[in-house]
Amino acid sequence: MLFGYLVGFLAADPEERMTSGGKRVVVLRLGVKSRVGSKDETVWCRCNIWNNRYDKMIPYLKKGSSVIVAGELSVESYMGRDGSPQASISVSVDTLKFNSGSSRPESRGSDEGRQRSNDNVSLGFEGESLDTEIALDKEVYAGFGEDQQYASEDVPF
Repeated sequence: MLFGYLVGFLAADPEERMTSGGKRVVVLRLGVKSRVGSKDETVWCRCNIWNNRYDKMIPYLKKGSSVIVAGELSVESYMGRDGSPQASISVSVDTLKFNSGSSRPESRGSDEGRQRSNDNVSLGFEGESLDTEIALDKEVYAGFGEDQQYASEDVPF
């Protein structure tokens, strides 16, 4: 099983669907910023929330909302419009949290307001918390660029 955390912005309002078997699924389209060298890229992920999980949060999720998603990751392949093979990332959502440490200027309040709103941010796992104050003044990128704590030869792929 491949499990991961994603931090990003919703590309659209959540979509509610029903499978052919009658199961309810809410689909979030999540844009996750990443940096490759000096180039910024956005990786698009489809996040599936099954059955009635997070029903009380769904009405508050809108296009542009910043969220933290944790769940089982899978890669799916499909044929692009031009006939070339493409890949997409899909997440079966286990944990969903609002990200009050947004880097979008229109969603930032005063520093004092952001500090108060970040006091109790957690990822939903026992003893594990996210210190969003560290990331508040940086863009939301995987690895934060040069601050990575591993050498490139340590990465197995």
